[in-house]
Amino acid sequence: QTLAQAGPKLKGVFGGSGGRFLLLEHPRGVDGQMPGCHITDVVVRLWNALEAGEREEAKDIFGKMGPIFALEAVHGTTYVEVLRRRGVIDSAGTRSGGESLMDDYDRVALDEILRDLEPLFTWHGGGPIRYSGVTPGAGSGSSGAPTQASRGKVDAFDRQ
Repeated sequence: QTLAQAGPKLKGVFGGSGGRFLLLEHPRGVDGQMPGCHITDVVVRLWNALEAGEREEAKDIFGKMGPIFALEAVHGTTYVEVLRRRGVIDSAGTRSGGESLMDDYDRVALDEILRDLEPLFTWHGGGPIRYSGVTPGAGSGSSGAPTQASRGKVDAFDRQ
């Protein structure tokens, strides 16, 4: 509709939001995408699959991207942490010097997300992915995600 209403002055429409809506935007005729910088290579694979008419492959790629979008929705951007882990930058610190809002659960989740996305990465110039080293169930704090024992007792009702 936008293209039709704008006429010849509008050369095209780009999608944004890091690729979150590309499966919906592409069939509507977007001419490009403004991906997030942390997984641009994955968004390019998604775009190429859509351009080639390989919808099933596109849905598979998009499905692997979904969890990172969910993590970003909770904490805002995780771009800098992903860039750090991919070896693009050395620090994920903020301009204001603030600490990451990610807790150990998020670090474990990001590890899993990156393991799923890693086969789709085409850029490996930063070396191997820097995983957090946090082990689920190893206790709370920097050594692992909080365990049931560290959170307190759970009644049998809560386990059902």
